[in-house]
Amino acid sequence: MKAIVILCAIVSHNAYSQVKNDSVIFWSSSQLLMWSDFQGSSDSVHHTFSGRRSKAISATGIKFFYIGGKPNQKCYKLKALFYCSESWRTGTSEALLNHERGHFNLTEICARRLRKHLLKLSESCEKISLDIELELALDWYDSANEKYDQQTVYGINEINQNVWDNNIRNDLLEMNAYSDLIVMCSCNK
Repeated sequence: MKAIVILCAIVSHNAYSQVKNDSVIFWSSSQLLMWSDFQGSSDSVHHTFSGRRSKAISATGIKFFYIGGKPNQKCYKLKALFYCSESWRTGTSEALLNHERGHFNLTEICARRLRKHLLKLSESCEKISLDIELELALDWYDSANEKYDQQTVYGINEINQNVWDNNIRNDLLEMNAYSDLIVMCSCNK
């Protein structure tokens, strides 16, 4: 039930325009994960958390694409991703699916926090170290997911799951200004 995050900086001039292909889903507020998106096999991986065998794993990540720039400007595209072939499930309840959707939403919140932070650094003309920013984002993501799983008991505690659902929804709304996938980092000093 715990999500796996893969943060990576990839230099690429080819930005994906699809929301979904056979193995990757890009986060979208208009497209919810479905059980059919969990295409991996649980046979090869046995995850246990708190002595319980997992009924689902959401493999998610954030991908950086360098998309160009000028001497004092760099443009990046940051996308929250769901890896279908790495995600699997043995359970089929709507409550479990909702919980796994929460992991993907936390990945998007992490991407928005990272976009916000990169823009803030850019405005102050501080030197941006992507490695450090990625590490900080990963630390936040790991902590948020750990709390999410512990407090919801992997989606079993309905009351706490509802609290988290509301908090996640509010965080996405509050950070809507950072939903744009492109971050332009520039400094003219």
